[in-house]
This record gives sequence, structure tokens and C-alpha cells, in this order.
Amino acid sequence: KLIFAREKLAYINQKKNDWSREYHVGKWASYYLALLSKSDDQESQQELARIYRTYWSNTDVRKFAINQCIEEKDYQRALEILDESMQVDQEKRNTLAEYSRQKKAIYQLQGNRPAYLDQLWELLLKYTPGDLDGYHELKEQYSTAEWATERERVFQQLSASAQVAKMYQEEGLKDRLLAYVIKYPGLDAVSCYEDELKVEYSSQLLAKYRKELEQAAVYTSNRKQYAMYVTILRRMKKLAGGSKVVDSIIETWRKDYKNRRAMMDELRKI
Repeated sequence: KLIFAREKLAYINQKKNDWSREYHVGKWASYYLALLSKSDDQESQQELARIYRTYWSNTDVRKFAINQCIEEKDYQRALEILDESMQVDQEKRNTLAEYSRQKKAIYQLQGNRPAYLDQLWELLLKYTPGDLDGYHELKEQYSTAEWATERERVFQQLSASAQVAKMYQEEGLKDRLLAYVIKYPGLDAVSCYEDELKVEYSSQLLAKYRKELEQAAVYTSNRKQYAMYVTILRRMKKLAGGSKVVDSIIETWRKDYKNRRAMMDELRKI
């Protein structure tokens, strides 16, 4: 296996212009390193060091080294390689998130709370913005009073993220959730959070529905879309005051779009 892996790695390494060279080098170098690491003899350890030196620029090789250090509980060396790798691989977003998660885990094992918290913040706001699992883990690190302040930092920096709406929902901040729903273009957000908001804010939801439907209807001319509008109008009728709003929309459409036969047919189904 060692001979085969070494020859395969050497062959791949010669293919300078192959677009997939980096991937295959990493694959075979990691396989070769895994085989070498099973032996403690001097020759294997020297070869191990040579492969690291030769292919250190490869992301998968450094990942293998990091995992080996963690397995051997050499956390300081693992952190050093992680810091170096975050500089080298700064254009690889998913890889950076993986590195940050590893740093977080190491700091937690070391009991280094400040560094652990820093990585939690980095993950939530930078590498995996809006990740709800990360949000929950971060929230657990603070008291209720502390979190009421700390969460504002999250909301401010993730204000444009769709995930912030889920955070508002979990925190019971219905006024902020409503503001997000009203501001968010289209009907996805209002449909998603309607059940959460309909008791206190039915009139605002109806106004949002009406605005989006009336804007969309101007440019729609196919039966499939009209059928979808009818489905939405039926939902609107279930909200407090919805029947009156729906009747008003239908009356307007029957006057403005009377020549759209398909639309008129669909409206009769309400």
C-alpha cells in the first residue's frame, strides 16, 4: 500500500496543468500520510516529515496534520497550524468555517473561555452567519440579563440575513419579526410567520398580502399564477378582518382585469 500510494502521489504531482491536481494530490498525500503514521520506525517518520514539507501548501495535507495533532492532544501545535491555514485558505469559506469549529472545540477542551467565546462569535457572525445551532450555543454562555444585551450585537450584524427572523421568533420579539416580514420582498416571509403574528397583527399582515398581490397581478397573465393568488386570498380570509380585504381586492380585480378570462374564472372559485 505504501509503495502504491507513493507512486500514485508522484504520478499526480507531475501533472502540473491538470485542473484537479490539487484535489488528487491532497487525496493521495493524506492516504500516504495515514499509512506512514501507523509506523513508529525512523524511516517512516522521516518520510512522513518529507511529505509534510513537500505538500504543506495543500489544504488536505494540513487538515491531516491538524487532525493528527488533535488526536495526539498536541493542541498548541494544532492551533498553530489552524492559524496558518486560516491565512493560506482565506478564500475558502467552508474550509474557514471548519477551521474555526476546530479552534472552538480545542479552546473548549482547554478551558479557555475567552478564546472559546471569540470563536463562537466569529462563527456566528462571519464564517457561518446566522447558524441557529451556533446561536443557541452562544446564548447558553450568557445569563438572561447578559444575553438581552449581547443578542443586539447579533441582530445588528445579521439584520439582512433571513436567519435573523428565526432568531426574533425564538426570542419572542414579535414586533421586530413583523417589521422584518413587512420589509422582506415577496410573500415568503409573511407566509412563513403568519401563524406567529396573526393574533396581534392581522391588519398589518393583510396590508402586506394586499400590497404584494396587487403589485404581482399587474404583470401576471397565466392561470397557474391566478390559482396561486386564489389560494393566498383564501388564507387571507381566515385572518381577522380578512373577508373584507379579500372582497375589496376581488372587486378591484374584476373591474381592472375584466378581460383576463382565466383570472375571472379562478376568482369565482373563492
